[in-house]
Amino acid sequence: MHATDDKDVPVIHSLRYFNSIRDKGHHAEAHFFDKGGHGFGVSGKNGYPIEKWQSLLLEWLAEHKFH
Repeated sequence: MHATDDKDVPVIHSLRYFNSIRDKGHHAEAHFFDKGGHGFGVSGKNGYPIEKWQSLLLEWLAEHKFH
């Protein structure tokens, strides 16, 4: 998960990390959002779609049977 308007960490770093995980045969999912900046954390930011990250994570964990 990465906001493309992050001024501190370029989104390419998340893309590379995601690709390296997948290249090693592991399950991975990536979500990129237009707005959210850096360090949006748990509280969210002004109704941006990035606030959905927690539910996306829980769905992924359940799908891959992490308990």
